[in-house]
Amino acid sequence: YQRQIALTREGFDSAVDLHWDFAADPLPFPLAPAELWNRLTSVTIGGRQIPALANEALALLLAGHGTKEAWQNLVWVCDFAMLVERGPELDWRHVYERARARHSGDSVLLAFRMANRLLATQVPPWIDQLIARRPRVSAAAERLLVGLRRGDLQAPVRPHLQDTLLCDRLGDRAWSSVKLTLRPTPSDYSALP
Repeated sequence: YQRQIALTREGFDSAVDLHWDFAADPLPFPLAPAELWNRLTSVTIGGRQIPALANEALALLLAGHGTKEAWQNLVWVCDFAMLVERGPELDWRHVYERARARHSGDSVLLAFRMANRLLATQVPPWIDQLIARRPRVSAAAERLLVGLRRGDLQAPVRPHLQDTLLCDRLGDRAWSSVKLTLRPTPSDYSALP
């Protein structure tokens, strides 16, 4: 129901987290999986060319993933901040507009806010203006920062309603909350086979 499954093996201290989409059905996400394949670039690792996400797609993925997971892990903020600093050629207006077209533009704004507040990452002035007009983004960032500063990096399982941070519009948040609340989960199926 989350469009992912964790594959584990007894006695093996790792898991493979297999995703076939970036978010559960009722949630928007700034990037669609189909958009990745025609925008790949490559990096050289060990003398071999390896397919990799182009910076714009990577920016959307990092912003969406961090927001979906409520920025619980500082490394996600660092990854986004590093992309901002190492990718000055990125067209951030286009990145934001792509996310906004998918009703998830606030995830890009929240990523910038988190990177700025934690790591003093430079934010383009027009993004600062957008953040100022979206008090929900600043309020979410401050709430998430409090958790990080308290050391709640590995917080207990959070309710999936936190995923509604991905939704720009109130109507989308309400509809997604209803659908997420009513959708049976693996725990429901195991409790009532």
